[in-house]
Amino acid sequence: MRHHQGKKDLANNFEHIWRLLNASGRQSLITPNGHTFDTFAALAIKGTHEGEKVVRIEKDGQEFARIYPCCWGHTTNCYGTRIGGYSDALDQWAVWIEKGIAQPADLETERRIGERNMAKQTFRECATQILAKANTLMSACGG
Repeated sequence: MRHHQGKKDLANNFEHIWRLLNASGRQSLITPNGHTFDTFAALAIKGTHEGEKVVRIEKDGQEFARIYPCCWGHTTNCYGTRIGGYSDALDQWAVWIEKGIAQPADLETERRIGERNMAKQTFRECATQILAKANTLMSACGG
């Protein structure tokens, strides 16, 4: 096992995050850099952390990292996997939960809807410009 690297200044402790996740179930969150992931509370069933509380991180349906109590507040976990952005997202999620603010998944959904609407608007504007140019060309050609 590797030693943890780097320190993170987080508002919540591991136990609080684990309890919130355990009560809330699987969550879809977003790191500060925009990476989406799923997370949930569990108990380790084997290895050196057997029986310990763990926050599991999954990306694209595959386990990516585990955060144990000893890893919380560091940029890497016991195995050297970078967890800083995931810890940041979990910490912010807990703050949002406590303040009753929309959850990150809700905000991500709103962002994606906004992007789709913007893409539709951009397409409409582009199509309008193409039609206008086509009409201009047709008029110039006597059409």
